[in-house]
Amino acid sequence: MAQLQVRGRDAAGARLRQPGPDPGRNAGRPRRREADLDADRGRRRPVGLRRLGAGPRTELPAALRHVTTPYRHTIRVRYGEVDKQGVVFNAHYMAYMDDALENWLLGIREVRAKLGWEMMLRRTTIDFLGSVTDGDLLDIDLAIRHWGRTSWTLGYRGSHEGRLIFTAEVLYVSVHAPEYTKMETPAEIRAYMGPETALDEARA
Repeated sequence: MAQLQVRGRDAAGARLRQPGPDPGRNAGRPRRREADLDADRGRRRPVGLRRLGAGPRTELPAALRHVTTPYRHTIRVRYGEVDKQGVVFNAHYMAYMDDALENWLLGIREVRAKLGWEMMLRRTTIDFLGSVTDGDLLDIDLAIRHWGRTSWTLGYRGSHEGRLIFTAEVLYVSVHAPEYTKMETPAEIRAYMGPETALDEARA
């Protein structure tokens, strides 16, 4: 006569042995704790989410990773830049500022090319506090005043022999060439141009 099985026991009262899972390819591998699995899940970047402007990191040359701010650029005023009042015509100061910034960024010319990073000017504010004439040396200090995600404000401070000539702030927007669409300012650019700095503390 066949034995009757009731509630997981055979007719003799012995507990029935349930078949275990097929070990398959995981046989011999230690089981991972659920906490470890949760930690791994937290480290994974969700598919489809990518930081604006993210891409392969361009290594900044060691000599350029830590720069002293503010950066100083010196210009000698030329005869043709002086108006009939005997002082530099005000429009030339923006050209001086562009020249100072371009010279500062020459240090990362190759990095800029690899990143496709360019900038566009959005707003300029200038306060004229003095004047210079032909032959004078104009020292222009530059430093980051504010970092945004895609925009940044650069401060300028012009002086001659310790006398303050002008101060300015320019708002720039980071763009990606050749489309010139707005992009997040790359970490390499931020590292080179340094932290937010108060130009009031700049050397005179």
